[in-house]
Amino acid sequence: MIALVAKCFVKDGKTNDFMALAKSMVTETQKENGCIFYNIFKNNETDNEFAFIEQWESEESLEAHKVSRHFKNLVPEIAKIADFELNSYSIC
Repeated sequence: MIALVAKCFVKDGKTNDFMALAKSMVTETQKENGCIFYNIFKNNETDNEFAFIEQWESEESLEAHKVSRHFKNLVPEIAKIADFELNSYSIC
């Protein structure tokens, strides 16, 4: 199993735009084979920090996610309004 935390630091005034894109990403990704968990969370301490928390059955399912149509369409749009920090984890 693979777990990812993709932190997003949203530019000022772009939170509503970000959330629209993020919700679309969540809805489509949750339908993917190999997706165990995928959702968006907001940092309670700040207004502009969010995190996609993800769990995937395998590296192969994660790689398939990265080439999905919605990933290829939405990630570049999100990148225009947010900076990313990505961390990957494996079960111990």
